[in-house]
Amino acid sequence: SRNMYRFKHRDALLERLENQGRKERMPLSPYTVDHIMPQGERLPDAWKAELEPDWAQTWQSLRHTLGNLTLTAFNPEMGNRPFRDKRDAEKGYRDSPLRLNADLRQADDPCSLRTRVRIPETMGRIEGWRVAVSLDLGYKSIDPEVERNTRAAAEVFRDLGCVVEDVALGWHSGVLDAFLTHSEALYVGLFGHLLPRWRYEIDPFLVDVIERGMHLDAARAYRVNGVRGAMYRQLSPILNKYRVLICPTLAVPSVPIEHNNLDYDLRIGGTPAHPHLGWLLTYPFNLVGECPVMSVPSGFCRKTGVPTGIQIVGRSFDDLRVFRAAAAYEAASPWRGRWPTL
Repeated sequence: SRNMYRFKHRDALLERLENQGRKERMPLSPYTVDHIMPQGERLPDAWKAELEPDWAQTWQSLRHTLGNLTLTAFNPEMGNRPFRDKRDAEKGYRDSPLRLNADLRQADDPCSLRTRVRIPETMGRIEGWRVAVSLDLGYKSIDPEVERNTRAAAEVFRDLGCVVEDVALGWHSGVLDAFLTHSEALYVGLFGHLLPRWRYEIDPFLVDVIERGMHLDAARAYRVNGVRGAMYRQLSPILNKYRVLICPTLAVPSVPIEHNNLDYDLRIGGTPAHPHLGWLLTYPFNLVGECPVMSVPSGFCRKTGVPTGIQIVGRSFDDLRVFRAAAAYEAASPWRGRWPTL
């Protein structure tokens, strides 16, 4: 990657990025260039942990890139401190008036600053990791077979040396309403104009979604953003405390092949469930899309033989940690070669 720190027009470039489009320009004379991730050869252990597993390659390739440079008036005070200290310290990134630091005010970790994800050949062990478990995300009804297999998957992580603990995520059915609103607005925007011509040739379920979208108002569609923010505020402390969160992918092992997404009589464990999304636990993470999620098998339904799965959820943009957890789990719980009886 190009060394932007030594680029002769570096200061002019940063000034342009800061003041582009401004009528009242921000004077930058009090500020000096700061490496967010330290540039020195002796990288502190806290930074190595943040950049794992291949911290040396990540540090070497990204330390002088534009994404790792910002401006601060408190360079000596920043030093080589861990990212969260630089972000949250008095006069740190959170207090900075500069546009260049706007993303840093919200970032959870330096992984948010990466320009690409590099997957190493070997992932390394996850012994000592703290792993959170949420069976229901706070509002889902879960089939006992799914619960059994999710608990078994949690035991695999425990056998790998992880500290595994249940957590209360605290999400509620408002998440379902927000995603439905988001989907309906999306589909009416993309396909609403096709309805007059193709109504009777489009799947009835999709027609229903589009027609619901036609009755939305802008205020309700915009309020989805508030729900997304609240979801992230509840999830973020858990991911700060634990390396990953695991939860089921589906609330049931499977739905019947003849299942109709308009069948509002669907029940899970005797509890009414939305016919399209009530049996899914994947869609909520589309509302907090900055968090990487990977699905892996958790076992097989004893009655039908179909596979069940878990989701592994990581911190914002920290794809490598999710890959690492999934690789360790699959190595300890191989599933290839097992097929349901058809």
